[in-house]
Amino acid sequence: MCAITVRLEERGPARIRMRQRDRHGDELELGRDDPELVEAEEAAWQELLGRGRRLPAGSVEVLVAADEFGQLAGPDAIGRAIAQAAA
Repeated sequence: MCAITVRLEERGPARIRMRQRDRHGDELELGRDDPELVEAEEAAWQELLGRGRRLPAGSVEVLVAADEFGQLAGPDAIGRAIAQAAA
């Protein structure tokens, strides 16, 4: 099972940063315009808007770790995890 860790920081710019960790422990930080990050961010906004909420001030750090088969969570699951952490 993929693991998604979300950490909210009250300080720093209002943005979402996402890293992916493969099953060997190597990490890759996604760029601001990476389609995976953009889709996850949009999913988080949709989830929060549906609840009448928004992201808190500050930055959101997301780490998506691959499962034992090397599979990563998709943008919808990542967006839900961000929204849950922000609620």
